[in-house]
Amino acid sequence: ENVVKARMLLEQQLSERGATTAHIFHMLLPSNKVGLIVGKGGKTLKQVQAETGCVMGIVRHDPNPGHLLRFHGTPQAIEYACRLVNNILTPSHILHGANTSVLTMQVPNDVVGAVIGRGGENVLRIRMETGVHVQFPPDTGYPTRTTVLSGPAEQLSAAQNIILDVVQGKSQGGSGG
Repeated sequence: ENVVKARMLLEQQLSERGATTAHIFHMLLPSNKVGLIVGKGGKTLKQVQAETGCVMGIVRHDPNPGHLLRFHGTPQAIEYACRLVNNILTPSHILHGANTSVLTMQVPNDVVGAVIGRGGENVLRIRMETGVHVQFPPDTGYPTRTTVLSGPAEQLSAAQNIILDVVQGKSQGGSGG
C-alpha cells in the first residue's frame, strides 16, 4: 500500500514538472559517500532535486557494501542530476589528474563568509556547477585569505568568476548569505 502511494506521488510530481514517462536509474554509492550526497538535513539532495527536476532517494543495497542512489525523472533530468552528483563526489584531494589544475586567489576576510554561503551553500553550488573544489584556510588575522581552487582546468575561471562576483557585490555594499 505504501509503495502504491509513493509511486502515485512520484508520478504526480513528475507530471507537474512536465515529464510524461518516468525513467528510473540507480547509482551505487560507497557507504562513506552517502552523507556527502544527502548533506546536512538532506540539503544537498534537495538542492540537486530542485535544480534538476529529478526525484532522488537513497536505497539500502544489501548484497554489496554501499547504498543505491535512485533517480526518477526524464532522461535529461537524470543525466543532469548524475552529472551534479559526480561533481560532488569528485575527490578534491586528487591533484594529479590529466585534466586537474589548481588556482589560488586572494579573497578579503570580510567577504569569505558570503563566498562560502549559509551552511556552505555557495561553495556547494560552485562545485555542482563547475566541478571545482573551493578551500579556505583558517583565518590567520591577515586582511585576505589565499583561497585554493582545484578541479578541471577549463572550469577554474568559471569558479573564479563566481567568487569574484560575490566579492565585488559585497565591496559595492551588497548583502550576502
